[in-house]
Amino acid sequence: MSSHIPIIIDPEEPSGLECLANAVFLQATDVPEEIRSRLPSETAPISTLLKANIPNRLSDTSIVQLVKLCASPLAPCWTVDRLFETSSPPRTWLYNLERSLSTMWASGTRSIKPPSPQNSNLRFPLWVMNFWNTAVVVAEQRDRWLAAADWLSRRVQGPEIRGVRNLFERVPWGMKLWSLVGHERETLVGYLAELLSYEWLGERHIDTISSYLMCQAEGEPGLGPTTLIAGADLHVYLSSHSRATAEAIQAHGGLRTYTKRILDHQYSRLFIPVNVGENHWVVFSVDLKKQVFRYGELTRLHTNAFAYLMGVGNSLQGNGYDEEINKVSQGIMRWGEVMFKTPLRGAGKTLEIGRQQDGDSCGICVVNSIEHHMFGTPLFTHNKRDTLRIYYFTKAAEFLLDSVRTKSFHKLTILTRLNLPSPTPIASLNDHHLP
Repeated sequence: MSSHIPIIIDPEEPSGLECLANAVFLQATDVPEEIRSRLPSETAPISTLLKANIPNRLSDTSIVQLVKLCASPLAPCWTVDRLFETSSPPRTWLYNLERSLSTMWASGTRSIKPPSPQNSNLRFPLWVMNFWNTAVVVAEQRDRWLAAADWLSRRVQGPEIRGVRNLFERVPWGMKLWSLVGHERETLVGYLAELLSYEWLGERHIDTISSYLMCQAEGEPGLGPTTLIAGADLHVYLSSHSRATAEAIQAHGGLRTYTKRILDHQYSRLFIPVNVGENHWVVFSVDLKKQVFRYGELTRLHTNAFAYLMGVGNSLQGNGYDEEINKVSQGIMRWGEVMFKTPLRGAGKTLEIGRQQDGDSCGICVVNSIEHHMFGTPLFTHNKRDTLRIYYFTKAAEFLLDSVRTKSFHKLTILTRLNLPSPTPIASLNDHHLP
């Protein structure tokens, strides 16, 4: 007796011919190892990246031909030297190429011409798309570190700068970091290069230095168990819940996370870096034991017309920044009232902080103020801004390098958000015996 097993054909499943075509396409776009190996390995130190021979990159504002005009049915015509002499296209152009290349290949495209008109006689293999995507990342990181090296070369040479150059020999340029405070995404270590410049510092810089300070506090008798530095996400939660109902505050995952951490570890002091207007930093200090909070905002002076035009400096007044600071203050009071059952009183702008005389040092001033109140280090002054940038770069780089080398990844996730279940009652602050 024979049995017939029905054959079920899924129309959503690709046919054997389609699978073969996909395999051929993937092979055609796979960068050969002899080409890939010419780019610096991600494990190579920053010093190697600085000396690497890699293609330059066209800026996003460069005039380039449309992707469809760069597709050719002809066989590739190129050399390795010409490949590395040709600038990589802008990211937006590469994104459009990536979206359309498989369709173009199915229609007969067998090579890609560079989008710059002066290279119209070149035709690269299809794998040039993946090569360019990698080369753009490498070039972006190289340019960051070249700018940092140039900034260092114009400083007075001394042991601190020699220490930085030593780190350039040790830190892999492609070191990837995951789940830094307030950031749930992978990022390359290259953002630290902006500490070695007069660039304005963003949330990643503040959070990284804050993580370093928290780790330092762990080994400080009487300090580590009592002090928490919040990530740059907390002020957003507080500002957006400055007038929220108790139910909304209790249900908010981010606020619940910080509440739980404070209660579980019995922290009595909290520092909150606050980014106002996307171009200025303020720091709040909350004394949970004394039930009072205050903030520090820099005394600023205009040093050039550019700072004035960018709205940085004394122009804070009238730019809506006071309103944002007030929202954070109100959010802190609501948070204390709802989650800790504790009234928190505002003491205004009375937290000690350094004096800023430019339009880009507020981030350095904020982390310095936190370090000052935690460890008693001197406050920021304008003539120390270069020294402090070098100092915080060195400490942050050593901290990250040590964490990755020793696999002490808990150091990188001290303040990362927890995945909390649905809201459950949280005990008040007064139910915990704070130190």
